[in-house]
Amino acid sequence: MANARGHRAPSTSEGAPNFALEDFVQDAQEPALENLDDFSWVQEAEERESEDIAAWGAAEDTGEPFVWYQEPQVAEQASDSPAPGHDTPAAPTPRASAPKAQPSHFRPEIEGLRAVSVFMIVVYHVWLGRVSGGVDVFLFISAFLLGSSFARRLDARKPFGPVRYWLRTFTRLMPPATIAILGTLLGSYLILPESSWQTVISHAIASATYIQNIWLSITSVDYYALDASTASPLQHFWSLSLQGQVFLTWPLLFIAAKYAARKSAHPRRVAFGFFAVIAAASFAFSIYYTATHQSSAYFSTPARAWEVACGTLLALSLPTLDRLLGSARPGSPTAPRHRTLRALAGWVGFALLVSLGIVLNVQGLFPGWIALWPLTGAGLIIVAGYSGTSWGFDRVLTMKLPRALASSSYSLYLVHWPILILWLAHSGQKRAGALDGLLVIAGSMALAWILSTIVDSRFRKPSWKSAPWWRSLTVIGTCLALVLGGALGLRGYLASQQTSDPITAAAPSNSNALTETFNPDTLSPKGFELDDQWPNLPHLCDDPSGTLVATRDIPCETLRPLDAKSEATVLVVGSSHSRQFIPTLLDEAKRNNWQIINFTKNACTFREDSSLEDGEYCKGYFDQVMNAIDAHHPDLVLMTSTKATPTGTGEAVPEGTREGIQAVLDKGVNVLALRDAPRWPTSLYTCAESVINAGGDPKRADDECGANLSSKLAEEDPSAALDGMTGESGAKLYRMDLSDLICPDGRCAPIQGNAYVYMDDNHLTRTFTSGIAQKVSARFERLGIPLEGNAGRAGSDGGGA
Repeated sequence: MANARGHRAPSTSEGAPNFALEDFVQDAQEPALENLDDFSWVQEAEERESEDIAAWGAAEDTGEPFVWYQEPQVAEQASDSPAPGHDTPAAPTPRASAPKAQPSHFRPEIEGLRAVSVFMIVVYHVWLGRVSGGVDVFLFISAFLLGSSFARRLDARKPFGPVRYWLRTFTRLMPPATIAILGTLLGSYLILPESSWQTVISHAIASATYIQNIWLSITSVDYYALDASTASPLQHFWSLSLQGQVFLTWPLLFIAAKYAARKSAHPRRVAFGFFAVIAAASFAFSIYYTATHQSSAYFSTPARAWEVACGTLLALSLPTLDRLLGSARPGSPTAPRHRTLRALAGWVGFALLVSLGIVLNVQGLFPGWIALWPLTGAGLIIVAGYSGTSWGFDRVLTMKLPRALASSSYSLYLVHWPILILWLAHSGQKRAGALDGLLVIAGSMALAWILSTIVDSRFRKPSWKSAPWWRSLTVIGTCLALVLGGALGLRGYLASQQTSDPITAAAPSNSNALTETFNPDTLSPKGFELDDQWPNLPHLCDDPSGTLVATRDIPCETLRPLDAKSEATVLVVGSSHSRQFIPTLLDEAKRNNWQIINFTKNACTFREDSSLEDGEYCKGYFDQVMNAIDAHHPDLVLMTSTKATPTGTGEAVPEGTREGIQAVLDKGVNVLALRDAPRWPTSLYTCAESVINAGGDPKRADDECGANLSSKLAEEDPSAALDGMTGESGAKLYRMDLSDLICPDGRCAPIQGNAYVYMDDNHLTRTFTSGIAQKVSARFERLGIPLEGNAGRAGSDGGGA
């Protein structure tokens, strides 16, 4: 019976209703367990199938006709009762002899709500290109269902059985996901440009291991990530990964809540407080992180945990809300109270769901406070529940069409994004039109139905719910092996096709691609080689003094071991725009036995940072460089002295650069300042690659992608204003302008000879910079910078070259 607060008390004669949900599966099950207080990691009890509905997937097909509600069960008549049609009237069955109807936890409106959410996601992806809030609703629904299940276990003091729960969950989820990932790998290899292959391979591995959101969170702020203007066909797996992480951790949080409530008569209250703290902390973090690092926060599990916690809080409080609001379930002997308000609340919730992305462009606001908008809509629909009216939104949600769509919603989410991205890549469009977008949706629904029918439905059968652990583990292991084998096998094949050799301290091996005749088959670097186009030096910094330390943002590397004897040391500082020019010095360094130390920091030009505010990303880098100079006494510091802009001729010397150079000169160290290379609004590589893949040549690529130098850089090198700077012990500033090599004859073409010039929108390929190394060496010698390796050469007036 229910206690005064609407919670069902444990009973030895009546098992507490249980609602085990897994990931995308609303799996209302009642384990045949005794009411144990002890926690069991593996629940081995048989579980009967009832009311199985998913946060993404469908209920098992029982073969029964669709009904709006479940009628209360009536006890069978005694065997000696007359059969229907006999003249003798049947004796009335005593009311007490019929078992009391058990309330159903099945909520058909939630199944329909899934359909609305997935269709919102698909439509917004295909036609609008905006954030819909549909994924947030899925998180909320999944958490509500999961919380409902574990709350009932909590009330009944029954074990949660997380290991068995995890095995069943991923046995259900991984087979269709594996098919989708492998199909996307194949489609990407056949359709997408080569520059996308490595990204898709990485995303396939991250998707299969449920860390895609973490990977995207890292690469979204990774300065060395390739241009992301073309979305990955597996990028949508970030939400599945996040949900997978939630369903791994949430049972453990409920276990912690159960432990905290072990002496409480009201475990639900304790759990509510427990998850309220999680929700508040995550919400505060989400607002801060979204405001400061939105691209990373969007995929962050901690930044979205409050959405999951809110769904859990609703599940924990719903019995009380139902009691206060007079809720009822379909088939209940009494109608729900406030039927008109319930019907209106459902429609208001629906309006909130569909209006967010239409009314506002919230692309940069998620997952902060704006996510309250769709979650409020979903919460209204769930709290409104069964309205008992003919016009309520719950009536729409429980119709056959949304229920049918919900049956393959998981598969639809899996396939719609890869189909869309592959179609856009094939057709050369940025956004699908009305007709082809409709065909993409129709094709996705057809493929989703096939995937759901052939693969997904097999693992929703009752036999898999009670399968032994080793059988489930075999399915999970096989799925992982298939994806990892396919992805790593493709990566191994691509590695065997590499044409770029790693940098070593051996004799120079400059690229001849700039002087070769154009050949589309040997044009280099290939798209799948771009990750290796960074000039990675062969040794990581191993500095006993601790001043040269490799971090995520400072790829500290050396040409020779740091303790090896060398004739001179060149310290490269500043951003990756300094780093990209390292191959141009390798001829001189190898010939004269120089040491090259790469101590650049991603996105940080070298400048005295007093103008930077506390907490800024580059704050403190100047001091790190000065400490490195004091510890290792380089003969030359190489850096860039200007910063170009992606559009226009706004090239300038960054504020604080003069002061930074002067600080180095005052330590008696010469400085070589290189002019920045032109930058572009989008990837010059992918633009040229698309032209070549379409059968074009370098001239056509230049016409469609290139630009005049006069439109990319200032007419005169702005760093000329730094000429004449000197410091301690005769140290001087030397300048070098390579823009005439990057853009010969005043034209910045994306291809020179048989080589791509740029690997993205602002970094030169190693193939290109190696190809101009001999010309740069000649200019270096003309400058006559006094290093030990070239002592006795002519002096310099400190001018440019």
